[in-house]
Amino acid sequence: MTPPPVYSISGIVMMTLWHRVRGKPIVFGLIWVSIATVISKLGAMLTQVVLGWYLSPEQYGLFAIAIAWSTFLLVIRNAGTTQLLIQRGREDFDNLQATALSLSVLFNLVGFILIVLLGFLIGEIKDLPSLSLLFVLIGLSLPLATLVGLLQAKLAIEQQYAAIANVTMYSALAKYLLTIILVVAGFDELALVIPLPIVALLESVLLYRLAPMQFSLRWDVAQVKRVLPNCAWIIFAGLGIALAMNGDYMVVSVLKDERTLGIYFFGFQLIVAMTNTVSTSFRSVLMPSFANLSDSHKRVELFRQAMFFVSSFSVVVSVYAYVYADELIRFIWDNRWEESIVVVRFLALIIVFRMFSPLARSYMEAMGRWRQVSLLVWFDALGTMLAIACGAIMGGLQEICLSYLLFKVIYCVIYSFVLVNNLIPWHDLLINFWGIIVVAL
Repeated sequence: MTPPPVYSISGIVMMTLWHRVRGKPIVFGLIWVSIATVISKLGAMLTQVVLGWYLSPEQYGLFAIAIAWSTFLLVIRNAGTTQLLIQRGREDFDNLQATALSLSVLFNLVGFILIVLLGFLIGEIKDLPSLSLLFVLIGLSLPLATLVGLLQAKLAIEQQYAAIANVTMYSALAKYLLTIILVVAGFDELALVIPLPIVALLESVLLYRLAPMQFSLRWDVAQVKRVLPNCAWIIFAGLGIALAMNGDYMVVSVLKDERTLGIYFFGFQLIVAMTNTVSTSFRSVLMPSFANLSDSHKRVELFRQAMFFVSSFSVVVSVYAYVYADELIRFIWDNRWEESIVVVRFLALIIVFRMFSPLARSYMEAMGRWRQVSLLVWFDALGTMLAIACGAIMGGLQEICLSYLLFKVIYCVIYSFVLVNNLIPWHDLLINFWGIIVVAL
């Protein structure tokens, strides 16, 4: 099946994209990040192929439960100080780094303890003792990655985007390689979580080699009181983001059985999970870039360029994924994951909307609008969970995915109005985001 519109759309988009970004260093930073991300996702795809043959839907379901229910504790990672340091910039970094590290150590240790306790509780409730070990390994990655946030902030402030992208790529590839080795060796669902603490240590070492610095712990009460309110809003927003990304697993795990959850999770990983890596990489470039621009007109211009790039990239991926999902799944896994095709095709249509939110959030965070960002991501989280619940009550996987798609469209419309109130002209949004979607449709 080779429909001509797919090639004509992608060709037009990519050719236009090239002419739009020539001579734009920040956008070329995005392209560099995109290349590293593509390499990482090729590794992810290979890992997914292997896991699809070795794991059952029920085993995927167990992992999804662990990820879903630990996610709202993982958001206290580093007490939100990474984003705060980037937003404050080079001038405040040296002054704040000791306090930031002290808060990170405290919050990460508390988070680890809470995740372990939560794992034992859910394991008892669901009568699944093996869940406890999954939670322990997920939680262990929290304190082991304490230095990552501080070092990433330092590199981001210095606009070392290629370095951040390379570390992200190497860490991801290491995780995928370890996962493949472990699942082939018979570790089943544990193969998905054992690499997490190992990769946390690896990422710390790689970042330190790129950005060596002296670490010190200092509990400056006055400084802590000044930064904690902003950190609280960042954590609050992070919790909303985590629930928006993983809350659907929580809802499905409550309303459906492990097999249905496993099929949904498998399809989700094939398509939408890719946007998590891409959006994280984009944010590592865009957030500090927006923050470093004091001129509002230049910030709006950068947002316009980035929006065109992200929307174009997302639309091309969405169209190809939707058209070839069924053939690809049947070719790779025969009939083992036939039920996931409906999930993949619906979620392929959501990619462009999921990519828009992190871009808009980076712009708002750079302006210090922590409260607005927090409220918007919480609306996203609660709306996503409600939409998934409605779909699960009405029927099966198809109804769940359709409800999810409809809500994401509504959410992006609302976010567009918020951006207009923050100096982004309507015509930029209509041309560089909504217009590209209409052309793709």
